Amino acid sequence: MSDGGPFFIVGSPRSGTGLLRDLVRAHPAIEIPSESHFIPVLFRGYRDPLSERTARTLARRILALRWVRAWRLDLAPSDFAGCRTYAELVERMYAAYAARSAKVRWGDKSPQYVREIPALRALFPDCRVLHIHRDGRDVWRSWRATSFGPANAYVAAKTWARFVGAGRAAGRRLDRSTYMEVRYEDLLAEPERIMRAVCDFLGESFDPAMLRPMAPPIGGARDRPAIDGEIARTNSGRWRAELPVEDRRVFEAVAGSVLADLGYELEGHDAGVGRIARMRWTLQEHAQWVPRRLRVDGVFRLAPHVATLALVWAGVRRRVGLGR
Repeated sequence: MSDGGPFFIVGSPRSGTGLLRDLVRAHPAIEIPSESHFIPVLFRGYRDPLSERTARTLARRILALRWVRAWRLDLAPSDFAGCRTYAELVERMYAAYAARSAKVRWGDKSPQYVREIPALRALFPDCRVLHIHRDGRDVWRSWRATSFGPANAYVAAKTWARFVGAGRAAGRRLDRSTYMEVRYEDLLAEPERIMRAVCDFLGESFDPAMLRPMAPPIGGARDRPAIDGEIARTNSGRWRAELPVEDRRVFEAVAGSVLADLGYELEGHDAGVGRIARMRWTLQEHAQWVPRRLRVDGVFRLAPHVATLALVWAGVRRRVGLGR
């Protein structure tokens, strides 16, 4: 581990977290696995293991998660018997993943952790946070092609603004050595300048290999704009041609102030969103939430989602006071 400690790449989903991950992990010293999903949730549910037995039990629960199984770690619960903090247990898993590639520093890319920055800092006081943001209308354009995104432009705008707002609010409480914002559009246009700045932030030397994204890690989806290892530099501003005018109007009406704060162009739509329309779109989101997330490759499949029950149970433990 280098002096900088671990780091986390966060941001609204579809904002370029995958691209940034695969550029950063091209560094000869850094490795980042596929998304983890579990770190803050299980900590709140189980806290620090205070005995060998609880350390083994917690390690067993984490190693059984489908996201962690995808890392193909050569570890057993007994390997964590001496851990007495949750952070130590997590670090041991990530260090093992990095060591397999002969790398000495690890990071995590889980977009939703943009709402968990204070929790991550509490667990890993020396960690650094890279928050990447993208024009929300391009985020919605990208979301529309997935099975897990919001059901309509209204919910997409609210969700994007909530993610970005949470990250920036947490970032304002941190200093520049701990929190850095990356603009996705700048990364596409000037990758060397941005990646040099990222390396300075992480305390690492820049390596030219970081200008060509690696293939996604084991278990990771191909969710980044790259063609044959090259950055697709034209993958911004596509909302102008590909989003319906009504979607653009709704998105700006809901999240225009956030777009403006980030320096993104506004089209000047003045009309707001009526109460009936908001209710209709919210009901549509609730009605489609479960079916959309159970659909994998166009087919309804339950098995890939069973692992999320472990996270739900961790939340229940916290609410009923079982987590210390």
